[in-house]
Formats: sequence, structure tokens, C-alpha cells
Amino acid sequence: MGTGFREETLKPNERHQVQKLVLNISVGESGDRLTRAAKVLEQLSGQTPVFSKARYTVRSFGIRRNEKIACYVTVRGEKAMQLLESGLKVKEYELLRRNFSDTGCFGFGIQEHIDLGIKLELCVHLLDIAFLIVNSISVDSGIYPVLGEMGVRRTRDECETFVIVVVMVGRLGQTTNPVFVDCMHSLDTRYDPSTGIYGMDFFVVLERPGYRVGRRRRCKSRVGIQHRVTKDDSMKWFQVKYEGVILNKAQTIAGS
Repeated sequence: MGTGFREETLKPNERHQVQKLVLNISVGESGDRLTRAAKVLEQLSGQTPVFSKARYTVRSFGIRRNEKIACYVTVRGEKAMQLLESGLKVKEYELLRRNFSDTGCFGFGIQEHIDLGIKLELCVHLLDIAFLIVNSISVDSGIYPVLGEMGVRRTRDECETFVIVVVMVGRLGQTTNPVFVDCMHSLDTRYDPSTGIYGMDFFVVLERPGYRVGRRRRCKSRVGIQHRVTKDDSMKWFQVKYEGVILNKAQTIAGS
């Protein structure tokens, strides 16, 4: 790629890492649509989303001040990398130069969350009944005896493409059985008419080891200017990490 940048050649204290990934769905109104959008984020991240309120009243859009109009969730660690990989795959690993900020952060958006096609985690804590849709599960995987011991009733169609398991026990998210955990991680995102399709924004915050000095409570300090992540650093990290392509401007579609 001609960037002359290799992450493994840097000192450990100079290597870049994803501090957090923020997924945001801006609905523009409160009510049922916002509740369903929060459900989508909860399914994707396995965390409880936070709602954002409008700062101003915009009568032309029917938005009132302090009205909940959006929801977001902050993801860290391996889960953040998995979601980021899925989002960049939807974008075909192409971003615009203007997607990167001067502070080393970058963001992008997708139009349909079902394009992510990632595996979901199911953690049942409050519901006593849940429906697990498992794609192409093997009969020899050992999941059926485990479900039988747990008192679970299952149904299976003849083509064995999907296995619909009706779970009649609660708090299954706390199970430690590895076979059942593998089954739980086999869920894929699919279109649900009752939920709808939502677009979402991805915001990625990059940092280097040592950024904690600016966030800690005791002896708080500032990160040196030479240690901060710049726009060029984040662009090079994206190009090397994901073999991404950075465009100067959006490509126009002929006839549009």
C-alpha cells in the first residue's frame, strides 16, 4: 500500500488500540420506533442501550426539547472488534478521508443493520420463554441431550436448515455448559418484520497505551502531544489493520 507503516515495528507503548466503539441509532422521535431501535442495539451488543435527548425544540421535525430521540451503546474489547469488522465489511473496507477526525477517531454509517450478518449472543435473565434460531446445527453436536436434561422442548423441520428451540427455563444466559454456549452464539441477524430495519452510526476511538493518565482520578495529567493519535495515524492504522481504502470523496453512481 505504500504507507511505510507497520504496527508490529512500533514500540509497545506506541501501538494503537481501539479504546471503545459507540453504536448510535438516531430515530428522530420517541415511542415505539425508538424502543425497537434500542432492542436492536441490545441484541447486537448484549448490553443495555442509553437514550439521548434532544437539546433544542425543532418544530419542523416535530422534536421537543428533552425528548428522547436516539439511543446508543458503548462496546469495548473483543466484542467491539467483532462489531467493527462487521461494519467495515458492509462498507467494503472503504472510507472517506473526511470520516477521520484530527483527534484520531473515525466514524461511518450503514443503512441497514441486517447487513451486518453477525452472530448474536442471547442472554435470558428476565424472560422464562425464549426462541433460539440456530442455523445449520449438526445433529451430532451434542446439543440435543443437553437441552433434554434442561427440560427444553425442541422442534425441527425436515430440511434441518433451522432448529427452533423453545426454551422453557429461565436465566439461560448464566449457563456454563460449553455446548449450549456454542449453540447460543450461533444466532444470526435476520429481518424481523416486528422490529424493522434501522441504520446506525459507528464511532471508533483510537488511543495508545498511557492515555489513562488523562482519565484517572488521582494525579491526573495530560497526554503529551507527541503521544497523541493524529488523523494520519488513524488512517494508516485502518489501511494496515483492515487493508482498507481511503477515498478523497464519495463515488457518484451513474444515473443517480
